[in-house]
Amino acid sequence: MTDPAVLLHLLRQTRNLLAAHAVLGLSSYPAALELRHFAAGRCSTPASPPLRAERRPAPVEKKTEPAAQQQAVLTLSEIARQLSGCRRCTAAADPAPGLGAERPKLVVVGDCRLASLAAADVLWSREEDELFWRMMAKIQLDRNAVYVTNTVKCVQQALPPSDKTAQGCLFWLEQELRSLRPALLCAVGETAAWLLTGKKIPLLRLRGKLHPCRLTAASQAQVLVTYHPRLLLQQLDLRWAAWEDLQLLQRRLAAKPG
Repeated sequence: MTDPAVLLHLLRQTRNLLAAHAVLGLSSYPAALELRHFAAGRCSTPASPPLRAERRPAPVEKKTEPAAQQQAVLTLSEIARQLSGCRRCTAAADPAPGLGAERPKLVVVGDCRLASLAAADVLWSREEDELFWRMMAKIQLDRNAVYVTNTVKCVQQALPPSDKTAQGCLFWLEQELRSLRPALLCAVGETAAWLLTGKKIPLLRLRGKLHPCRLTAASQAQVLVTYHPRLLLQQLDLRWAAWEDLQLLQRRLAAKPG
């Protein structure tokens, strides 16, 4: 008879594995031959799990901006000043403009900053920021070479931010990108990835490659998607994938003229 303690240990390991797969966006498994044989030994009518059809994301409609707005290019300091008086939504929250170099090699876009963790010199939490800058150091980038901002421009009470909240702040992100004129963007987390690429599919399928930016203000830029430091602190096994993404960023930056 199998030891109950061993069974309990196996169940816990299985649960952790399934939870990790759910985070990665895996919702079904292929009916491999080995899996069919395993199932056949324990049920009389084994059946292959149906493969889910891939749903193509709806095309993102790009809105044409008024000519006057297209010509107005604000500096980062002007954007931060105007953001402090933003009334584009009903949220009564403190503004959280981006931080970093005015002429960066890389622009990083995340999701939002929590009110409980808010600080003047960080965009996420202290622990998340520390991990992020260690990641940047691995590819020879520092605060003088990177500009970090969020899709949501004010501190929030909870995560994740809603699509409606991010869309409400899109005006300010466009203003930042128009001022920065980046050739390369790094989207960390699903909210930023979906907003910049226009592809609302699991982050697992977006990461590890370059995508065209769907925002008008950075239509010339390419977007690399990776995991948010918040998730990397929770799921250590994902760090190998994030390191692969960083290496791709490094190669892309090295190939960029100038």
